Amino acid sequence: MFKSKDFLTRSSVIPECHGIYIAQPIGSRMRVIDKRRADIMPSVNDAHIKFGKAHNLKRRFKDYYYDNDGDVEFTPIIICKDYTKDKLKNLEKHVKSKLKNYQMRNPKTNRPLEWLEGITYVNLKDIIIKSHNEFERLASL
Repeated sequence: MFKSKDFLTRSSVIPECHGIYIAQPIGSRMRVIDKRRADIMPSVNDAHIKFGKAHNLKRRFKDYYYDNDGDVEFTPIIICKDYTKDKLKNLEKHVKSKLKNYQMRNPKTNRPLEWLEGITYVNLKDIIIKSHNEFERLASL
C-alpha cells in the first residue's frame, strides 16, 4: 500500500491501541464497503456512518483509508488502553444494542450490517460516549 503525505499526516495522530472509532466516507460518491468482498458488499457514501472496535486503531485506519481511497473521516472516540479483547468486544456489543434502529441492511444479502444510516456523527458520538459511561458504571457494580 502506498503511503502518501496525507496518509502519513492523518495516521500520525491515531494511537496503536484498542478503542472504539467512527468512520464516515467523505462525499456523495458511492464506494463499496470492502473492496476484497465487493461482490457481496453494498456501497456507501457520506450518508452512511459506522462505528466499531479496533485492537489497533492505526491499523484499522489504514484499512478504511485504502477501501475509501483516502476519502474517509476516521475518528477514535474511546481509547481503551487497559481493556482486554473481551472487554472491548462487550463494550462494542453494548453500544451496538443502542443503535439497532439505525442499522443498515445489506441489499444483496438482507443481513444487518455495522454500517448505520439516518444518524449524524454528533448523535453517534454522543451515544457511544453515554454507552461507554453506562458500561463502565455497570462493570463497577
